Amino acid sequence: MEATAIDALLNAAVRKNFGSSASVANLTRLTAGASCESWRFDVTHGGLVDPDTMVLRRPPLVARSNREEYFAQRLAPGRQHEAAILAVLEAADMAVPKVLFELHEDDGLGLGYVMNFLAGEALPPRILKADDFAAARAALPGQITSFRYQLNAVDIASLAFLPEDTAASQIELFEEILDWQNLRHPGLELGLSWLKDHLPDPAPAKLVHGDYRLSNFLITNDGLNAVIDWELAHLGNPLEDLAWLCVRSWRFSRPDLAASGLTDRRGLLANWCAVSGEVLPLHDLIFWEVLGNVKWAILCLLMGQKYLSGTDKSIELAVVGRRVEEPVYDLIRLIDGRDGQMSEENLSEDGTS
Repeated sequence: MEATAIDALLNAAVRKNFGSSASVANLTRLTAGASCESWRFDVTHGGLVDPDTMVLRRPPLVARSNREEYFAQRLAPGRQHEAAILAVLEAADMAVPKVLFELHEDDGLGLGYVMNFLAGEALPPRILKADDFAAARAALPGQITSFRYQLNAVDIASLAFLPEDTAASQIELFEEILDWQNLRHPGLELGLSWLKDHLPDPAPAKLVHGDYRLSNFLITNDGLNAVIDWELAHLGNPLEDLAWLCVRSWRFSRPDLAASGLTDRRGLLANWCAVSGEVLPLHDLIFWEVLGNVKWAILCLLMGQKYLSGTDKSIELAVVGRRVEEPVYDLIRLIDGRDGQMSEENLSEDGTS
């Protein structure tokens, strides 16, 4: 949908929710987001000088087959519930945007919502390299583990609309997707086979963000300001989020620091222990990191297929689709113990040394 069409529809939705004197100005497409559009805009009220800055979040309006829609909902179960998730987290006084209003079918913009604008950088290379984020880089390892621990206290009864996604159910889903694509990929088959042989013990279900990484954090000079983009949220094991931080694709200029270029794995687990009092075995983190690499490879594959099918000709999808082999290479290195000497054989009994 063209920006002019979105502008007209958004103006109507804003007036419906804020009154006839409200109008949209300075509508700008934000660059981040391969699967969900974000638009920044100002809302003026009559002759008021200071506008309110807001963000529109909406999935692109694309036609899908029944099978495609099934897998889209399985992979991103939080997409149609994102506003409700944010409402629960805001009520718990967590650092998330405030939903100002939800879109409805007659708004013509899809099933999205409008939220308040929050300050912060979400471009990882800048966060990891710019001098003005030096203090933030020092604070972030503790802040992101603290936020993740706070999620454990969220009452999952208030999130009953979200499915529970265990390691076993995710493995099954990824096998279904490969069968659907009629793809036999030796690296992914190896990863899935290893995962089935190393399933961890079940853990109590908690809210899982599902895409917990720098690109979905708003970072100011002081550190974490908010966590955004909850479309992959589900109920599951909190270790999934911690391990997703460690997928090598998110390290950018600092491949030596496994946790998003900020700290190493042991530093991440030490921060977790400091906020939770819980010692997490390193080999359990490695399991979820292998699973995270399988997941990222599958997502790359699907985004590339979407581009090739002509459904969405975004150049970002084409670029991401070419990256399938990177996480496959990384999961093989993890399984073989060649990523930072992290094989299970060199861990102590509790996995901490």
